Amino acid sequence: MNLARAILALGLAVPSVLALQPASSATTDELDPAWGIIFPASKATSITFADNSRVAGAWSPSESDVRLLEPLLASAMRATFDGASYGGKSPLRVRSYYRQYGGVYMDGKRLIIVNAFHRLALESQIAYLTEPCATLIGRTPASDVEIKCHKPVDFWKREVVGAYDGGCHYLHAAFDVRERTFEYVFCQQ
Repeated sequence: MNLARAILALGLAVPSVLALQPASSATTDELDPAWGIIFPASKATSITFADNSRVAGAWSPSESDVRLLEPLLASAMRATFDGASYGGKSPLRVRSYYRQYGGVYMDGKRLIIVNAFHRLALESQIAYLTEPCATLIGRTPASDVEIKCHKPVDFWKREVVGAYDGGCHYLHAAFDVRERTFEYVFCQQ
């Protein structure tokens, strides 16, 4: 039993860092199914990171589509990382990545788009990206105080997570469902 589950069993609060630890064994380097979310067709184009003029429509992949894709994605991710590390410290591990999936029709193909991001990149966004959640009204507009709130731990299940750089902390892929091959797999530049 991992530490977060042991703490939950005791009825204690779990800090967000512990709540984000992989449920899979530390000895394997496979994707954790609990760390993937399938976006509805209405959100699929928001994770394409491509020229959306090429997108002819969207669909929502099934859980079986994703189960078929994930072992192939894990292998492709390991090949893409090829010795890369997180902050120059430990090597990148597949098990440390969250994934968002969406389906699009592009160039006559039915693709599953993958938006993957490292656990530490997500923790950083939770800790440092804040949203206005209230304004305390002062006696004058100049004395108003805006209160910022941290994003909820599970915001990644509803919002696209991304960056315009970040190297292999952010990874994108497009999987051709019919051919069972990847159109592309790349890290952010």
